[in-house]
Amino acid sequence: MSKPDERVEPLEVPAESLKEASRRLQKDWAVELSDADTKALLRTDKEIPGRGKIYLLRGIRYNVDGGWTVLQRDQNTLVLFGSMGSMAVKSRNSAVVARLQGRPQHVYTLASIDE
Repeated sequence: MSKPDERVEPLEVPAESLKEASRRLQKDWAVELSDADTKALLRTDKEIPGRGKIYLLRGIRYNVDGGWTVLQRDQNTLVLFGSMGSMAVKSRNSAVVARLQGRPQHVYTLASIDE
């Protein structure tokens, strides 16, 4: 992916909402959310930063602390989880919520760790 058109820090869906997020993401890697759906999934009234519409996106993460970034170039979207620490980690499916200017057509996920 060349220089992204947009870079945002998404909010991770909490563990207690992952089953619902997974259900919504069964047929697509990105699903547009209403404000009410967003608050219900995230279990918070916290405002989603950025411009555009709110999307639920598939992600993959490790079972350690880290951070999320979403990069978008045209309709190509990368959901990235990054962490530092031991390589003795396990990966697991996750989901994030981000406000994006364009609807994602292709969503790619990546988890990385720097030891």
